[in-house]
Amino acid sequence: MKVILSKDIPGGPGFRSDASTFVVVTSPAGKAYRSRTVAGKVLYNARGTLHLLVEGSPAYDIASGKMAFIPPLRTFSVNIGEDSTFYLYRLSLQHHFTESSIPIQWLYEAVAVAAGSDRVLRVHEKITGFFNLLAGYIADGLTTHLLYLHKAHELLFLLRSYYSKEELGAFFAPLVDYDHEFSDFVLQNYRSHRTAQDLAEASCHSLSAFNKLFNKTFGCSPYAWIRKQRAHDIYYDLITTNTPVKEICTAHGFGSLSQFTNFCKRQFGVSPRRLRESHGHYHGRQNPPLTPL
Repeated sequence: MKVILSKDIPGGPGFRSDASTFVVVTSPAGKAYRSRTVAGKVLYNARGTLHLLVEGSPAYDIASGKMAFIPPLRTFSVNIGEDSTFYLYRLSLQHHFTESSIPIQWLYEAVAVAAGSDRVLRVHEKITGFFNLLAGYIADGLTTHLLYLHKAHELLFLLRSYYSKEELGAFFAPLVDYDHEFSDFVLQNYRSHRTAQDLAEASCHSLSAFNKLFNKTFGCSPYAWIRKQRAHDIYYDLITTNTPVKEICTAHGFGSLSQFTNFCKRQFGVSPRRLRESHGHYHGRQNPPLTPL
């Protein structure tokens, strides 16, 4: 499997664990690409057959020439049925949906009339050209943030131009079907409030109400999500920074280096130093590993 991505595009607010704006994946049959989203992602299957499984949702197939939308705050797996090339493009409701592309209010109205519509879209030839152009930019090393900010707006403008309101309402329904204020609160506070009880109290919810809202928004229990997120953040810090292991240990609230080492062995199968050594430091010279589940 070969993963090609724009390495130097800053993630921006709320994107720490979802940093790549545009990813190109080429893979032989039988492989799987696994990752997690903070913002939503458009998945365009340029070649081959894909089987998409998103946390909290039924699995479905995406044929060549079609695209799907992966909602925010989900673990997902793309199982590759035959030799494939697919693209992933990150879109944020807060940052990319504007009056000049697809207004947020227009999107909410579109969702309201889209019941029963197909959430997998046949890709218009202009959208195919858009993705192929982006892949060419990546190949040429063009990775400036401003370029991809404009391109995100362009993609939404093209979608609005070539698809009906009902089609887009169904396609983007997962993006508007959760509580953004609540999700922002969790993303901003889970590091300083390490249990569901702490987060519930900080958000002024009873634990039962918090658990119910969390499951609806994130598609899993608070305990499962916090555990996965903590593991992901540690993995990210180990393989993408030069921060000493002891400092990472302290920053993530471990009382001793031995506790931290045991945690990493349970989650990743190796010690933190061995994990770092096996991947090397990522400074834009090589592709970072896929996010662990």
